[in-house]
Amino acid sequence: PSVIQSHAKVIASPIAFTSKIFHTVPFIHPDAPALGIVANLFDHLTLHRALREQGGAYGGGASYNSQTGNFSFYSYRDPNLVTTIQAFNHAVTKILEGKFDDFAIEQAIFEKVQSLDAPISPGSKGRLAHAWLMEGKTLEKRQAFRDRLLSLTKEDIIEATKKHIAPHMQNGTTIVFAGQELIDKENEQLKQLGMPVFEAQKI
Repeated sequence: PSVIQSHAKVIASPIAFTSKIFHTVPFIHPDAPALGIVANLFDHLTLHRALREQGGAYGGGASYNSQTGNFSFYSYRDPNLVTTIQAFNHAVTKILEGKFDDFAIEQAIFEKVQSLDAPISPGSKGRLAHAWLMEGKTLEKRQAFRDRLLSLTKEDIIEATKKHIAPHMQNGTTIVFAGQELIDKENEQLKQLGMPVFEAQKI
């Protein structure tokens, strides 16, 4: 299938809603647990501060969907575009350069295990069991995912980032929803930096 080209959608808003997405690997791949941890590290080590505290966005971060294999970066109610894209790239660079410690990894794994072990209400158990069946998430595969998650090392995380995320930072699809004035202003900065500009399309 053809890949949607990066572009901007013009909306009646002085702020931007931005998402960058690309396909990686699914749940059954050995690197899937590492990608979930990478998304967490992106958030806590770089994106929360860069997008919200410094950039003034209402929110933003990174997300990995192990079922579809899609990885995404996003920001919403964001007064910036250029610095947001730079923050996405910087988050990847920081991991590739190994600028994180074992404590950050442990905290990320702890959060992931918490989500895996979250209590399931009686009324949801049947629905969840059916979803696992339809998705092929057998007990053996779910246990393998957990075992791999708990044994992750710094080297595993860097390698997964290098293989499945870094190559897509230039060719992943970025969609921006923002006002024409903000798009034009940010495109001027992108030109000055020698970065691709966003073609504005009216909805």
